[in-house]
Amino acid sequence: MRISRKAKKILLDVFLEGMSHKILYEIRLIARYEFGILLVVVGNPVKPVSLEFDVMARSQFQREILLGDPIELVTRFVTNQDWLLQQRGENAVLVEVPGKWCDYQLAVTWQHNEEAMQVRCRIDVQFDESQFGEIALLAALLNQRIFMGHLALDVETRELDLRHTLPLRGAGGATPEQIEDVVDIMLGECEYCFPTIYQVAQSQLSATDAATAALFSTEGEA
Repeated sequence: MRISRKAKKILLDVFLEGMSHKILYEIRLIARYEFGILLVVVGNPVKPVSLEFDVMARSQFQREILLGDPIELVTRFVTNQDWLLQQRGENAVLVEVPGKWCDYQLAVTWQHNEEAMQVRCRIDVQFDESQFGEIALLAALLNQRIFMGHLALDVETRELDLRHTLPLRGAGGATPEQIEDVVDIMLGECEYCFPTIYQVAQSQLSATDAATAALFSTEGEA
């Protein structure tokens, strides 16, 4: 990571003089415009006797939160997981995620007007048109047990997605932990739902029986 001369000077000032309001202001500018990170400080940000600045320090005097552009954070998370980044735009990212049962297509879109992040995870399962009603019923039954998001069945394309919207109005961005939790939980829900959906798609079980079996399976694991 390349650090500008100004950033190096600020770090040296912190080491020699301790934290001040002026130095903290300059650090926030560097974080925002050089690294795309919004640094929000809650509480007392000035500790003159301190010779080190810990961004993630949490105490009764100081708590600092790193907020970033949601799409950029998703891209970094995907890269760290070594997943296939199919497409990246200014306000959207499309990813192929390997799963236990199938590969999932993860689509994340940032809605500027609503200040919300929409996440969709497509479940790759094929079924005949005659099974549409049973799949729709199954989605409704499974939605009662899904922790995050909801299953949505497209009438025209017969594609089944798990969808979730994360509202961030007034937050100024998202945290890496928020992105990681949303993606991990939604992929976990897809893995949980897939065997049940597959059984109905292949006409092995009715929607009601498959949903009941899935419930018993979950209670057995608990």
